[in-house]
Amino acid sequence: MGSSDVVPASPRGLPEAVGAKVVVLVAAVLPDVAQLPPSLRRVAAFAPGRRARLGSNAVLDALVDDGLRERVAHVLVARGAGEGSDADDPATVAARAWLVRPEGWEDVLVPALAQVHAREEAEESSALDRARARTAAAEQALVEARAGAKVEADALRAEVSDLRRRLAEARQEARDTRAAQMRSAEAVAEGARAAGVPVGPAAAAERRRADDLAARLRDSRAEVARPAPPRAAPPAPGRGG
Repeated sequence: MGSSDVVPASPRGLPEAVGAKVVVLVAAVLPDVAQLPPSLRRVAAFAPGRRARLGSNAVLDALVDDGLRERVAHVLVARGAGEGSDADDPATVAARAWLVRPEGWEDVLVPALAQVHAREEAEESSALDRARARTAAAEQALVEARAGAKVEADALRAEVSDLRRRLAEARQEARDTRAAQMRSAEAVAEGARAAGVPVGPAAAAERRRADDLAARLRDSRAEVARPAPPRAAPPAPGRGG
């Protein structure tokens, strides 16, 4: 395969970085180029800073005309465009070679394009590595978040279970305390009645409270022990009705 087989006829066939340099070089000299097509005359009227930014598509489309490219090349050579501080940049070298096409230009363009392709591949590989690293970090963060959520959920479940156990114990303790108080009051009341001890107003009031508690305890016990009333038998069907 000869070098001419890898040289694109249109600037749109160049790598993106080279095409961008072509636009920059052309935009810089556009007002001095003779016989511009109408689309580029409008671009040439723009301020220098806006030509490459706003006229990129128009420049690339117009450069398929080899005559226009040659007129642009004449101005580029006259002004030394592309020979500044970035003259060694592969994209600039390739763009100038494609536009100006001096003797042996293909031997300049092809290796410059190879360097641009290699740089783009390296940048893409680096970007891919960064994307993979970000993906791995995000996946690890997700795993850690899920693990943390599980630990927190387990801790909350354990806390709820402990609170329920404490509540049940407190309720049972309260029931036991009330039952003990009622048994004690009943015993005191029974003892006082059996002894026939005379009591003062305060003691009498305490005795009445004890008697009342004892009566309530007996009623509660009787209520629990009382069998449920039998269900009434259904009425017999009427005769001769």
